[in-house]
Amino acid sequence: MIQQGGTSVRESTEPICDNSNWDVVIIGAGVAGSTAALSLIRLHPTARVLLLERSIWPRQKVCGCCLSRRAVSLLGELGVSFDASAIRATDEPTRIHAAKLSGYRLSCGRMTAQIAVAGGVAVSRASLDSAIVNMAVEHGVVFYHGVSVCVDPEMPTNEKPLWRVRLSSSSLTASVHARRVIVADGLAGASLREVTSAGLIPPPSIKPRSRVGVSCMIESGSELSQPGIISMYVAADGYVGAVTMLDGSVNLAAAVSPNAVKSPGGPKAAVSRVLHSCGATPPSLANVRLLGAGQLTRRRPIRELPGLIAIGDASSYVEPFTGEGMSWAAAEGIAAGRAVGASLSREASVLSGESLVGTAHEPRRTFISMIRPLLRSPVVCTAAIQGLRLPGISGLAVRACGWGEETGEDFAARDHSLSTRTGATV
Repeated sequence: MIQQGGTSVRESTEPICDNSNWDVVIIGAGVAGSTAALSLIRLHPTARVLLLERSIWPRQKVCGCCLSRRAVSLLGELGVSFDASAIRATDEPTRIHAAKLSGYRLSCGRMTAQIAVAGGVAVSRASLDSAIVNMAVEHGVVFYHGVSVCVDPEMPTNEKPLWRVRLSSSSLTASVHARRVIVADGLAGASLREVTSAGLIPPPSIKPRSRVGVSCMIESGSELSQPGIISMYVAADGYVGAVTMLDGSVNLAAAVSPNAVKSPGGPKAAVSRVLHSCGATPPSLANVRLLGAGQLTRRRPIRELPGLIAIGDASSYVEPFTGEGMSWAAAEGIAAGRAVGASLSREASVLSGESLVGTAHEPRRTFISMIRPLLRSPVVCTAAIQGLRLPGISGLAVRACGWGEETGEDFAARDHSLSTRTGATV
């Protein structure tokens, strides 16, 4: 049992046997992978599901630590709830300590605008991942961390309808076989390296001039973020988001240009310059550990491979703004869990990654078209701030950018329309 911020992470007691067969192997236990595991096992409790994580937990990740109202609603349908009361140690796996969010504050230069958007939460990434994994394990998913994974490039056939997945850790070397494989190992995931080398899928493509992701946690007392407000600071070198957590600490997450990262002072100086240009007082980052994620905007097209799909950051990633990243991952994980689970009861073995993820990525595509101009041009951002100050415009922005509420019924209807509209066999 691993302890992280009052939340226990439980490994399974069932051993992984060499050449064992599984219905589904899920690679990566972040938001996308864990929600895929939980949604799948809740719908199909007899399925044999193996969830594997490369990192040794507890682990920290570059993250904005925010969930939208839509994501809170979707996770609620899986039994996950959020508690905004005072922090206390608890073994209750379904309640996660989180700070309520009520709006966004956008700053560029000396101009600011604020949008009221209720229903979201700021939550520790470690607590969120741990709670969802715990729930999946309680429902019967087998989970192990500290395991490196490589998918064998030999595609399933009618004679051998299973993927071969090789595992290695400090205490384990084994191969397992799976009817379905869900890849959710993030931006730097290497589980498909041999599949890529064999030419079955193209390598990830990184957008030129894509910004570099960094994040850190600073102590309470910072003036960068008011409780309940996601504060975004935009400048020519990139943008910085700040949100106050339930314990009073402030999470900083930034996307800055590669040139700014290479400048004197590195990424810490780049973050400080963005904040200073917006009239904010940069905190001292000298003794703060800054986590990095490499260049952010990338895509790895997964053509139709029998029984294999990539979701979350392993499939595509754009620079998130105001904390959409975890919300996108949760939506995609739930969609994948439902589709893959449904496919287990059918004879067909083709799982269309492009079709499934294409629909689950609709919020990302809306974001790209509506918000990216703000992030690339301070002039455009300043004009947007002026517009957001006009009566009624902020409400339109909330709905247009997908920050408004979407009920579980709405999402289920879109999820169902996926298979009927594409005709994909999963």
